[in-house]
Amino acid sequence: MLGEKVLRMPELPVNGFSETAELARFNGGSKWSLKEAPRVEKYFSQAFGRRLPVTAMGQSDTHHRLGFDHHDAMDVGLHPDSSEGRALTDYLRKAGIPFVAFRGAVSGTSTGPHIHIGKPSGRLARR
Repeated sequence: MLGEKVLRMPELPVNGFSETAELARFNGGSKWSLKEAPRVEKYFSQAFGRRLPVTAMGQSDTHHRLGFDHHDAMDVGLHPDSSEGRALTDYLRKAGIPFVAFRGAVSGTSTGPHIHIGKPSGRLARR
């Protein structure tokens, strides 16, 4: 199943990029935290004249239900192959900001196309 393959993908070197038919990954070397989110939002609003379509800022019920630690990441509701999605991922790469761009739903991993900004989410510790 692709969801499990995503979780087992090897780490990329700093500033490494990997792309498949299902997703693209970039391991940017900048120190990302949600404190940097306003910088990304500002870029997008200046470039496109509208707010960045953020679908999750930090941990959400969906991430908790899927078992992911998403506390220091944000999800953006853009298809990575759209013009806005390509512009955003180009910006993220130039800024050294890590991301995973999903082109569609991935069972157990992604509910649909979106751009995950931040390091890949690990599994929540089981209690």
